Amino acid sequence: MLTRPMKRLNARKRLNASERALFRQVVDDASALDNDLNQRFLNALLSLSQSDPQWMIWVEENLPRRVDDLYQRGRFRMYLQLVESAARWYKFRAYGFLGRQKIGGLVFNDHYPFTERGNLRTW
Repeated sequence: MLTRPMKRLNARKRLNASERALFRQVVDDASALDNDLNQRFLNALLSLSQSDPQWMIWVEENLPRRVDDLYQRGRFRMYLQLVESAARWYKFRAYGFLGRQKIGGLVFNDHYPFTERGNLRTW
């Protein structure tokens, strides 16, 4: 009995030039957002203000009016992490079925910044 050899199921498809260029562009855009801390801070504030306007009262009371003042104190990265984590928590709190540990890992992960529209970038 003759049988044909089975095709490999996990064979990798090679990307063509336009797909590779698109992939590089996405990576460049993502890394540009990761490196632009001022834009990340503004995007997180926008998302936070859309999710819970009460947080903006805290921002008004506790953060300096100018971003340059945050840099002078050396606390900009800490405030960025605080605001981004609070905004991520508002986005992920509806997904309670994931469990506290998984949501906590997502909330405090710096690899999920916000876009210019205030949406969470999860790719």
